[in-house]
Amino acid sequence: MYLRYLFKFILAVYWFLFAYLASRIIMDWNSILGAFDSITQLFILFMTFLGIIILPYLIVYWRKLNSVVQQPALMRIIAEKMDHLEDIHSLWYEVLIVVKYIGLFICGMWAVSVILSTLIIAGWGVALVILSR
Repeated sequence: MYLRYLFKFILAVYWFLFAYLASRIIMDWNSILGAFDSITQLFILFMTFLGIIILPYLIVYWRKLNSVVQQPALMRIIAEKMDHLEDIHSLWYEVLIVVKYIGLFICGMWAVSVILSTLIIAGWGVALVILSR
């Protein structure tokens, strides 16, 4: 029970960090992203804006954290349409499944990137503490 609240708190902290980074990027584009090459800029934008979109959904609607909460109406409508398209063996069902798995892959890559970035930052902090002694 308390583990869910802890996980929600951690997700909320990450969301606030991403929101802060997004506001810094919007307010001062050249100084934030001007020091990086184009690939790093795209990675930072990918991490930030996908984090702002994904994290609120995870905090509010993810079934593992909120077993009682219903999915949004749009998600229920999409699920009903997908079930109908699957029943009639439509080509659109196959296209939507491919799009769904591409989206899941992108979200998975984002999650791996966030986890690895957190581990790198934590390792950097530990290294600085050890070297400062």
